Amino acid sequence: DGISVVEHATEIRAAFRTGPLKVHAKSAGQMLDMLALHHRGQADFLPYHALAVAAFGLGYVLNPIDIIPDFIPGLGQLDDLRIFEAAARVARRSLKNSRPAQD
Repeated sequence: DGISVVEHATEIRAAFRTGPLKVHAKSAGQMLDMLALHHRGQADFLPYHALAVAAFGLGYVLNPIDIIPDFIPGLGQLDDLRIFEAAARVARRSLKNSRPAQD
């Protein structure tokens, strides 16, 4: 859940420092910041759907139980990468669609 992801933010940021996930370090940091704001009660403006998808994507990277186990060379982080990319895309779309129209 989102609270668990926020509590493990240091581990999640470390996972995005190396390997194939490194290219998404900025997105992961933004998603963690978004969840931290929500955890502190300062994110009433964020749609719940975006928060839930962000928590899922980041939580999947942290979770040791994967579709493809991380210890398999070359493929181990592929599922983490693809799941995170999909979650980031859905979260971005949800945020974009929830913004009020600007005059």
